[in-house]
Amino acid sequence: MSTSKKTPVDKHALAENPETSRARLATLSRNAYAPIRQAVAQNPNTSSKTLTELADDRDTRVFVGVSAGGNDTERDKIENAALMNPNIPVEVLSRVAREAPVLGVFHRLDAVAQNPNTPADALAHLWSAASSGYAFESSGLHIHLLESLAGNPSNTPEQLMLMAEEHKDHRNIMGSLAQNPASPADALRFIMANMPPAEAPKHEHDIASFRQRTDAAVYVARNEGIPQEIVEELLSHPNEQARVWLARNEGMSAETLDMLADDAYPPVRADVALNPNTEIRTLTKLAVDTFRPASRRATRRLEAMSTAEAA
Repeated sequence: MSTSKKTPVDKHALAENPETSRARLATLSRNAYAPIRQAVAQNPNTSSKTLTELADDRDTRVFVGVSAGGNDTERDKIENAALMNPNIPVEVLSRVAREAPVLGVFHRLDAVAQNPNTPADALAHLWSAASSGYAFESSGLHIHLLESLAGNPSNTPEQLMLMAEEHKDHRNIMGSLAQNPASPADALRFIMANMPPAEAPKHEHDIASFRQRTDAAVYVARNEGIPQEIVEELLSHPNEQARVWLARNEGMSAETLDMLADDAYPPVRADVALNPNTEIRTLTKLAVDTFRPASRRATRRLEAMSTAEAA
């Protein structure tokens, strides 16, 4: 059955399918039905040429002579999906980063800010525009945009350090930086020392526990790209929750997990038993741990490994 004879449901399924040919996806990208165009924009097999057209969905609809189906919100989603797609050309990302603040097309900026392929110089340009509030104040988007930019691993270490220093009073921005795998050790230490405390909700009765759970060190411990020197500092961090998150972190080496298996706080040891990077030697040690959750989890992992090996 040709594409033209398929129902909208069939066409949407084709647009979502990563096995659909690039030529057919290009045809579907000109469909008047907005959800089909959005599915094409999200498809990992869509060509860079088609994505470039979808990144300017409003203009493209006019250019190709197709009825611009969908409202502004739907078209925003299409353009954002195209800009988030890893196949979008970096030239397009750079162009949007420079033009959108001037043109007032703010909905595209968060997608560019989050795309890990956006060049560092384009991210720096967006950071400068958002930090100054230029053209953003009336839209209220600049803080949200700064949070997205802070989490992008394509930033240079120097830029990430500058971000931390410039916005140390903004907890959410600091939190994004803390979990950015590209953040250098100096920036992470700065964040742990300067990140503002979270405001406890009114119904929170255990303020001390809340402070532990929301501490900057916990955010850093979740970062799968933590420099080893910071990992070593966190191994003896007084905040038990930071060590718990370090044990859960799938970026941790087998050696680090083996050290955490000796942690004095039992829940840390229990979470080491669940980490996929934990080796047999460490699981064997945990299988006889006095903390039942740790020993049970380790024993189950060892049994599963043995069964898999036998099969």
